[in-house]
Amino acid sequence: MPGFEVIGKEEQEALNQIFERDNGILFAHGFDALRNNRFRVREFETQFAAKFGARYCQAVTSGSTALL
Repeated sequence: MPGFEVIGKEEQEALNQIFERDNGILFAHGFDALRNNRFRVREFETQFAAKFGARYCQAVTSGSTALL
């Protein structure tokens, strides 16, 4: 299963917003002038931590990075 079959309109629209409004920037730090004051990674981390009752959450690029 490649994954495209589970991505609906809502997910596609969210991705489009990142590229259309936020210049495609997903980094948690830097590029402040280009990101239009949106910090989507930080917003995701905050929402994820709240959903699972965790005190902290840090998004990483891979499982290997998470182990460091």
